[in-house]
Amino acid sequence: MRKNFGSLAVALLGVAALATACNKSEPPPAPATHIENFEKAADAAKAAAERAKQAAQKQAEAAQVAAQKAANEATAQAQTLIDNAKKLVADGKWQEVLATLVQLKDLKLTPEQEVSLLEMKENLEKLVRDSLSKGAPGSPPPTK
Repeated sequence: MRKNFGSLAVALLGVAALATACNKSEPPPAPATHIENFEKAADAAKAAAERAKQAAQKQAEAAQVAAQKAANEATAQAQTLIDNAKKLVADGKWQEVLATLVQLKDLKLTPEQEVSLLEMKENLEKLVRDSLSKGAPGSPPPTK
């Protein structure tokens, strides 16, 4: 019986060892693994922020180019109107000059265009003074 008891004891110890080995759970991940995960997340966030920054810069550059293009078009439009007004002044088409100059009121003018308009204004004032001093045909001479 001693033999049976010894065999039984060894068998029970083996079963107990197996049961203990099967119930073992994995140890929690080492703290270094958590740090690596945080570092990866931080790197991903930095990369996303950099991509967003670059996209914003591209949009700002595109907006700046569009604004410059619009300004150039407005400047060209204003110059065309000024040139047309000068031609109309030379042709003596006063009503058309006025209509052309009214179109300039909402446009941003360059300093050169402003000077050109001031010169045109001075020329117009001179033409009006000269025509008033000569008098219109059939009208009485100006009083002094």
